[in-house]
Order: sequence, then structure tokens, then C-alpha cells
Amino acid sequence: MANVYGKTWWGKKWLDVFNEISDENRLPRGKTYANTGRAHSIKTEKNVITARVNGSRPSPYKVKIILNEFTDEQKATISQIINESPTILSALVSKQLPPQLFERLEEAGIHIFPHGWRNLQADCSCPDWAMPCKHIAAVLYLICAEIDKNPFFVFLLHGCDLLGMLGDLQPENVDKLLKVPSLTSVLNDGNATTSVFDQAVLDNIDLSGIRNLGENIKSMLRDDPVFYDKNFREILSDCYKFWAKHVYSRLTFLDFKLPLTRVPKGSNAKSKSIKKETEEEVFAKKWMHPEQIATLSLDFEDNYDIFDVKAGDYIPFQKRDASFPHLAKLLYDIPNSYLHKVCNELRFLHMVSQFVGKL
Repeated sequence: MANVYGKTWWGKKWLDVFNEISDENRLPRGKTYANTGRAHSIKTEKNVITARVNGSRPSPYKVKIILNEFTDEQKATISQIINESPTILSALVSKQLPPQLFERLEEAGIHIFPHGWRNLQADCSCPDWAMPCKHIAAVLYLICAEIDKNPFFVFLLHGCDLLGMLGDLQPENVDKLLKVPSLTSVLNDGNATTSVFDQAVLDNIDLSGIRNLGENIKSMLRDDPVFYDKNFREILSDCYKFWAKHVYSRLTFLDFKLPLTRVPKGSNAKSKSIKKETEEEVFAKKWMHPEQIATLSLDFEDNYDIFDVKAGDYIPFQKRDASFPHLAKLLYDIPNSYLHKVCNELRFLHMVSQFVGKL
């Protein structure tokens, strides 16, 4: 299957520019060479690209392409444009390269793409005098493929590390976008006040208003991303459905063995009629009356993964390697009518688990 070039805005712009400045539609001649692997060993060092292209001779032809390197003054202008545009800056912080940056740079007289062959040097060791020859054209397609994978590559071709420049921008502008409060700072807020737990507040929280954003998230992905030659969005959608079912199935089957309760000899318990237990009674028996937990605390790793649940002498949480799975299952099983009996920490975690499940 032939490769598709110019999947991204920046990759397509690269090809469009060279088609406009090339005579006799020469650029597509190199596409076959690029598709069949004849162009290879591509290397870049700042604004210099070298590659080898197999041709009619035994030894591969040597291709070198040199783009204009941005001056310090031009880099300073780029930095100023980014710093003065919150939209462009926020996109760059998110590792996205907005086309608006191209437009702003063109207005400033900084050309990311060549406006003519005078803006670059291209040499090939083949005897063909045409510009570009099919070997140079093949390398231009390889460069397009690299730009499709990483649009920031087009700036690297001018000796400009655009993402690296973010650290040189005005710190207050970047900090507004990058700074996320740590969990510790939130929990240790000096202005926080202690309040009395009110179950009615949790009961009045309506999670039905949370919309299913799964389709919105998937719509951000193209059907034909540059990193996969099939409909990756469809595959990812199937994976999301599987993962969602897998989580709930794990909670459904996750369980622990209760200690056996022996019936005293001579007891006529078996002969008595068995009273049907309520949902609360079944839950209390299964989970050994979690209302006995006076307080509950979680121990976190440095990356905030929970590695231990502490609840005094409560048996289900005694084994560290099983404490978190048991907590997840308890929160999944606990009836709403039972919440008023348990400690505040369990009530809070139950609401959090419902919120997470809704997401």
C-alpha cells in the first residue's frame, strides 16, 4: 500500500510549497522512490538534511538539502510572537503546533517554508541537472513524512527548537498554563476549615448531569492518524468499551473469603425457618460490619498510587497487597441506606467512587 504524505496541515503545506516552485510537476516523480524504500539513511543536523537514494548505478546517490537557519534576531521575534499570543502559547504547551503561528510569522517576514529554490540549497550526486531531480524529490517526501509525525520538525530544520524556547519565555505567562497545584498543597490549605459531615449534602449531589464525553474525546482523533494505517479511532473505541466492562467485571468478581462460622453441636438452628435478610444485613455480614471502622487513612506512593489502606483492626484491610482491591469492592457494594453508619472517610470515598464510575 502506497504511503500517504501530507496528512497534517504542516505536512501538506510542505508539499504544496514545493509543488508550486517546481517546474513540470517534478516533485511527484520522487514519490515512487520514497514509497519503495529507495530513499533511506536520512539524517538531520540543525538545518542540514542528508540522505542516500538508490538509483540506476550500483552506489546510492548522495543528497544534501540545506534550509536557511533562523538568525538570533528571527528567533527573538518568534519568541515575542508566542509570548504575546495566549492562544498560540497554550497550544505549544499542549505540544500542538497551530497554523496561526505560520500566519503570524509570515506577517513578520519569517518564512518557515521556502518561497523559492533560492531559500534552500539542494544537491544530488546524480547526473540529472533538473531541480529537483527525482532523488531530491524523494528526500522531500521523506521530510514530509517526518513533519507529519512531528510538525515541530519543520522548525528544527531551521535550527530552531520551538519547544525548547518555551523555557525562555516570560515565566509568569508559562506558569499560568503549566502550574498545577500539588495534592499536598490542596490538602494542606491553610485556609481550610473543619466542617461537620452532612449526609444530606451528598444525597443531593446529582451525578446524572455529567454528560458522556467519550464521543467528544474520540472525535479529537483522526480516522487516519499518521502513526497507524487503519482506522485507529474505531479500534480505540472498542478498547474503551472493553476496559469499562473489565473494570466493573473485576469489581463484581473480586471477593475475599469470610471466616467460617461453626454451628454448635446439638443446635437446632437448621430446623428453624430462615428469615430473609435485608440488603443492609447481607452487606454487614459479608463485610464484617464496616461501621466498626472508626477512621480510615490511605498511604500513597510518590506518584499518588495507593499502596496501603489503614483501618485499625478491620480484617479485610489487614493484608497490604489486598487492602486497596478490597476497599474498591467495598465501595462498590455498599448500599446508600448503609452510609449513615460508616465513618466520614468511607462516605467521602464512596461519593468519589461514584463520580469516577460516572466518568
